[in-house]
Amino acid sequence: MKFVLLFVLVFFTSVLLGQNQRFFSGLFPEMGINIPLNDKFKYTAKIESQNGFFSNDEYKESTWQYFHNQTDLQSFIDIQLTYRIKSAIGYQYRLEEGGNSHRGIQQITWLNNFTKFRLGSRLRADQKFSSKINPEFRLRYRAASDLPLQGSKLDDGEKYLLLSNEVIFALQSHSLTIENRLVTGLGHYFNKSKKIELSVDYRTDPYFPSVNRHRLWIKFSFYWNMKGFK
Repeated sequence: MKFVLLFVLVFFTSVLLGQNQRFFSGLFPEMGINIPLNDKFKYTAKIESQNGFFSNDEYKESTWQYFHNQTDLQSFIDIQLTYRIKSAIGYQYRLEEGGNSHRGIQQITWLNNFTKFRLGSRLRADQKFSSKINPEFRLRYRAASDLPLQGSKLDDGEKYLLLSNEVIFALQSHSLTIENRLVTGLGHYFNKSKKIELSVDYRTDPYFPSVNRHRLWIKFSFYWNMKGFK
């Protein structure tokens, strides 16, 4: 039943976008692990892979066919600056058709607690280098929240609603583009060490002169934190 609903969603979205728009959809599994090094530093490793099954390119007919879009291998060193503020430096290696790439990452995150929810913010800069294309420089801001579905705080074994939105400014070869990423879904909080999430990741770009690419990913996420999420 879930796959039927997914196919219906993809079909009607592609119809609404029309033939002059580009639309891609597929599955997006990801897994992350956090390993504490001491009281202030921890190591984070993450793998994520975009695997498409539907594409509607402006130069081609709509097709249902598996394709590997990209796989990212990420490593970070996180630094706890204050109780609610962290910074990190990282490296990403991307495997994709047309040439693999390297990316340097720098970020700062902070957390605000409210009565009914908490809001996490992330400001990130990254630099992409590849032998096939010119370097790309991006500045990104993401706001994310998890809302408990039972009570006012998230306890072991409970589910939560997740919401996030990220705006990305990219500069490549003196050309500026903007991308937006909207994510919503459900999560299950096992305990301080483990949680899983099922979400929809909807991406649109480039906004200049107008949006002509839409990507809808169904995400399956597993996070293992040896120190705990709280």
